[in-house]
Amino acid sequence: TPSVSDEPQTPERDPGEPRMELPTWNRSRTKRRGGDAVPTDDAFQGAVKQAGRSAAQRGRLVIVGVLLAAAGVVGAVVWQATSTSSSAQATRLLAGAAAMESRGQIGDAQSLLGQASEHPPFPIVADEGARKASIDQSLADLQSTAAGSGAARAAGLLEGAEHMREGDFAGAEKAYRGYLDAEPRSPIAFLAREGLALALEAQGDVDGALRELRALAGDKGSFYREMALYHQARLLAAASRKDEAIAALKTYTEEYPIAEPSLAREQIRALAEVVDPTLLAGADTPPPSVEIVDGGAAP
Repeated sequence: TPSVSDEPQTPERDPGEPRMELPTWNRSRTKRRGGDAVPTDDAFQGAVKQAGRSAAQRGRLVIVGVLLAAAGVVGAVVWQATSTSSSAQATRLLAGAAAMESRGQIGDAQSLLGQASEHPPFPIVADEGARKASIDQSLADLQSTAAGSGAARAAGLLEGAEHMREGDFAGAEKAYRGYLDAEPRSPIAFLAREGLALALEAQGDVDGALRELRALAGDKGSFYREMALYHQARLLAAASRKDEAIAALKTYTEEYPIAEPSLAREQIRALAEVVDPTLLAGADTPPPSVEIVDGGAAP
């Protein structure tokens, strides 16, 4: 009598039976990306990085004024939205003026948006005069209905932006100083400080602009210090104060290594190549990162 094993017997597989596909590791979908790449800047960061390369060029300073409205006032709107319901109307007026300043488009809705023109994602006006009239009306209504409110004080950033756009740099200086006097501890006061520095630069007051930028830079690790150091280096280089410009560039590269992402890295790199290329010596590129993507069968 044949012996019976206590172990279970594995049945033989029918040669015609299809094999079950098991999950596989797709090495073909593994991608290497250059470590020097950084996330694409939003509209605000892209504009700031380009701001002030040449203070003598009025257009660049106008861009700075517009971006101050685009970012700063949006922050103010969010901040004001957490206030009591009595400020709701003031907040709406401020938001409308900020949207027109930062995102308003001039033209015909049909030509700009086609069939989707019924609900445009941004304000559209017929011409520059209509855009300015809309902003001025919103600000006037804000002052008449909520004078002294946080929203009304935040409107100083929009007023500064309008003056910058029009080339009235003295008016921009007054608006930004007014905001800083009214809201010295505001979380968006740094935007008014930068705007003030650029308005002073446009009027030829380099030393005054540098004073504001040094205050903006603060101590090591301060928020927005990167841009303040970049503006200092750029201003000093333009004023032929090479030694001071090199010192500002050296401070930047020591605190924010060129091999690592930073707000003004590309502008600092370009400026250093002109002022003192040795500042870029040894700026190693970090190793590329690896992204693993799970996928189908490997080839």
